[in-house]
Amino acid sequence: MPGLAQCVRCGQIASTGYTEFIRWHVSVDGQAICPHCLTPSETVDDDTPVLTDSPDDQLLRDLDPDNDEDDQEPD
Repeated sequence: MPGLAQCVRCGQIASTGYTEFIRWHVSVDGQAICPHCLTPSETVDDDTPVLTDSPDDQLLRDLDPDNDEDDQEPD
């Protein structure tokens, strides 16, 4: 059963089962902070790309045992 969380900064109350609760920050000492009260250092930039090309990508592709791109015979 979902519980309730109260923002330690503004007092807003939200259900922990509510979908928007995933945007809340819970500090290491268990205090909940709503998205409106988060400081820039407490927020995570969700717009950063997860998949980026880097010099290590080719190395990782070469080490992948399931990568069969180099094993194909030319037509």
